[in-house]
Amino acid sequence: MNAGAGRVRSILAGVLLPGLLLVMGPGCERSTEPADGLLLKTRPSFNLGDTLTLAYGEAAENAPTRTVIRFDSVLEDSRCPTHVVCVWEGNARIALDLQEPGGEHRFSLNTHAGYARDTVLAGRTIRLINVLPYPEWPEPRPAQEEYKAILTIR
Repeated sequence: MNAGAGRVRSILAGVLLPGLLLVMGPGCERSTEPADGLLLKTRPSFNLGDTLTLAYGEAAENAPTRTVIRFDSVLEDSRCPTHVVCVWEGNARIALDLQEPGGEHRFSLNTHAGYARDTVLAGRTIRLINVLPYPEWPEPRPAQEEYKAILTIR
Protein backbone atom coordinates (compact mmCIF):
# COMPACT_ATOMS: atom_id res chain seq x y z
CA MET A 1 0.00 0.00 0.00
CA ASN A 2 1.37 3.45 -0.83
CA ALA A 3 1.76 6.27 1.70
CA GLY A 4 -1.06 8.35 0.15
CA ALA A 5 -3.65 5.59 0.51
CA GLY A 6 -2.61 4.94 4.11
CA ARG A 7 -2.94 8.64 4.90
CA VAL A 8 -6.45 8.78 3.35
CA ARG A 9 -7.51 5.77 5.44
CA SER A 10 -6.15 7.37 8.59
CA ILE A 11 -8.03 10.60 7.86
CA LEU A 12 -11.26 8.71 7.08
CA ALA A 13 -10.91 6.63 10.25
CA GLY A 14 -10.20 9.77 12.26
CA VAL A 15 -13.29 11.54 10.90
CA LEU A 16 -15.80 8.75 10.29
CA LEU A 17 -15.29 6.68 13.44
CA PRO A 18 -15.84 9.54 15.93
CA GLY A 19 -18.83 10.74 13.86
CA LEU A 20 -20.33 7.26 13.86
CA LEU A 21 -19.85 6.94 17.62
CA LEU A 22 -21.46 10.35 18.11
CA VAL A 23 -24.54 9.31 16.11
CA MET A 24 -24.84 5.86 17.72
CA GLY A 25 -23.91 6.97 21.24
CA PRO A 26 -22.05 5.00 23.87
CA GLY A 27 -22.77 1.30 23.68
CA CYS A 28 -25.15 1.90 20.76
CA GLU A 29 -27.97 2.54 23.25
CA ARG A 30 -31.06 4.53 22.40
CA SER A 31 -31.87 7.48 24.64
CA THR A 32 -34.91 7.02 26.86
CA GLU A 33 -35.35 10.74 27.58
CA PRO A 34 -38.01 12.41 25.45
CA ALA A 35 -38.08 16.16 24.89
CA ASP A 36 -40.45 16.83 27.82
CA GLY A 37 -37.97 15.29 30.28
CA LEU A 38 -40.13 12.33 31.32
CA LEU A 39 -38.47 8.96 31.23
CA LEU A 40 -39.90 6.45 28.79
CA LYS A 41 -40.69 3.11 30.38
CA THR A 42 -40.84 -0.01 28.32
CA ARG A 43 -43.76 -2.19 29.29
CA PRO A 44 -44.79 -5.68 28.35
CA SER A 45 -47.05 -6.04 25.34
CA PHE A 46 -50.04 -8.30 24.91
CA ASN A 47 -52.27 -9.52 22.11
CA LEU A 48 -56.02 -9.38 22.46
CA GLY A 49 -57.29 -12.77 23.63
CA ASP A 50 -54.01 -13.80 25.27
CA THR A 51 -53.79 -14.69 28.96
CA LEU A 52 -51.89 -11.87 30.61
CA THR A 53 -50.10 -11.91 33.99
CA LEU A 54 -49.46 -8.52 35.57
CA ALA A 55 -47.45 -7.97 38.73
CA TYR A 56 -48.68 -5.41 41.25
CA GLY A 57 -48.20 -1.93 39.74
CA GLU A 58 -47.28 -3.32 36.30
CA ALA A 59 -48.84 -2.20 33.02
CA ALA A 60 -49.00 -3.89 29.62
CA GLU A 61 -49.90 -2.48 26.22
CA ASN A 62 -51.64 -3.69 23.11
CA ALA A 63 -49.85 -1.55 20.52
CA PRO A 64 -52.31 -1.92 17.60
CA THR A 65 -55.23 -0.60 19.69
CA ARG A 66 -53.10 1.66 21.95
CA THR A 67 -54.78 0.04 24.96
CA VAL A 68 -52.87 -0.06 28.25
CA ILE A 69 -53.98 -2.09 31.28
CA ARG A 70 -52.40 -1.63 34.72
CA PHE A 71 -52.79 -3.68 37.92
CA ASP A 72 -53.27 -0.89 40.45
CA SER A 73 -53.88 -2.58 43.81
CA VAL A 74 -55.46 -5.36 45.84
CA LEU A 75 -58.58 -3.91 47.46
CA GLU A 76 -59.36 -7.02 49.50
CA ASP A 77 -58.25 -10.61 49.90
CA SER A 78 -60.62 -12.56 52.10
CA ARG A 79 -59.99 -15.90 50.39
CA CYS A 80 -59.93 -18.88 52.73
CA PRO A 81 -56.27 -19.89 53.26
CA THR A 82 -55.10 -23.38 52.36
CA HIS A 83 -55.28 -25.96 55.21
CA VAL A 84 -58.20 -24.06 56.82
CA VAL A 85 -61.88 -25.00 56.80
CA CYS A 86 -63.98 -21.91 56.14
CA VAL A 87 -67.70 -21.27 55.93
CA TRP A 88 -67.16 -19.15 52.81
CA GLU A 89 -64.43 -19.41 50.15
CA GLY A 90 -63.80 -15.67 50.22
CA ASN A 91 -62.92 -13.20 47.50
CA ALA A 92 -59.96 -11.26 46.15
CA ARG A 93 -60.88 -7.89 44.61
CA ILE A 94 -58.35 -5.90 42.63
CA ALA A 95 -58.31 -2.42 41.10
CA LEU A 96 -57.24 -1.99 37.47
CA ASP A 97 -56.76 0.98 35.16
CA LEU A 98 -57.52 0.83 31.43
CA GLN A 99 -56.23 3.58 29.15
CA GLU A 100 -57.26 3.76 25.54
CA PRO A 101 -57.52 6.54 22.96
CA GLY A 102 -61.09 7.35 24.07
CA GLY A 103 -60.31 7.78 27.76
CA GLU A 104 -59.22 6.27 31.03
CA HIS A 105 -61.22 3.84 33.17
CA ARG A 106 -60.62 2.68 36.76
CA PHE A 107 -62.52 -0.45 37.79
CA SER A 108 -62.36 -3.51 40.02
CA LEU A 109 -62.74 -7.23 39.37
CA ASN A 110 -63.21 -10.21 41.71
CA THR A 111 -62.21 -13.84 41.97
CA HIS A 112 -65.54 -15.00 43.46
CA ALA A 113 -68.22 -15.93 40.92
CA GLY A 114 -70.87 -14.09 42.97
CA TYR A 115 -69.24 -10.75 42.10
CA ALA A 116 -68.11 -9.08 38.88
CA ARG A 117 -65.30 -11.19 37.41
CA ASP A 118 -65.41 -9.38 34.08
CA THR A 119 -66.42 -6.07 32.55
CA VAL A 120 -66.76 -4.48 29.13
CA LEU A 121 -64.96 -1.16 28.63
CA ALA A 122 -64.15 0.60 25.36
CA GLY A 123 -65.51 -2.40 23.47
CA ARG A 124 -63.07 -4.77 25.23
CA THR A 125 -64.07 -7.59 27.58
CA ILE A 126 -61.67 -7.80 30.52
CA ARG A 127 -61.91 -10.96 32.65
CA LEU A 128 -60.05 -11.75 35.86
CA ILE A 129 -58.96 -15.38 35.89
CA ASN A 130 -57.07 -15.48 39.19
CA VAL A 131 -55.06 -13.53 41.74
CA LEU A 132 -51.82 -15.02 43.04
CA PRO A 133 -50.42 -15.94 45.46
CA TYR A 134 -53.24 -17.77 47.15
CA PRO A 135 -53.22 -17.25 50.94
CA GLU A 136 -51.65 -20.09 52.94
CA TRP A 137 -52.00 -21.01 56.57
CA PRO A 138 -50.15 -20.19 58.86
CA GLU A 139 -48.32 -17.65 56.66
CA PRO A 140 -49.34 -13.99 56.85
CA ARG A 141 -51.32 -12.51 53.97
CA PRO A 142 -49.08 -11.56 51.04
CA ALA A 143 -47.86 -7.98 50.77
CA GLN A 144 -49.29 -5.87 47.89
CA GLU A 145 -45.98 -6.15 46.02
CA GLU A 146 -46.23 -9.96 45.95
CA TYR A 147 -49.54 -10.13 44.08
CA LYS A 148 -50.06 -10.96 40.40
CA ALA A 149 -53.28 -10.69 38.42
CA ILE A 150 -54.04 -13.18 35.65
CA LEU A 151 -56.56 -11.89 33.12
CA THR A 152 -57.67 -11.80 29.52
CA ILE A 153 -58.65 -8.88 27.32
CA ARG A 154 -60.67 -9.52 24.16
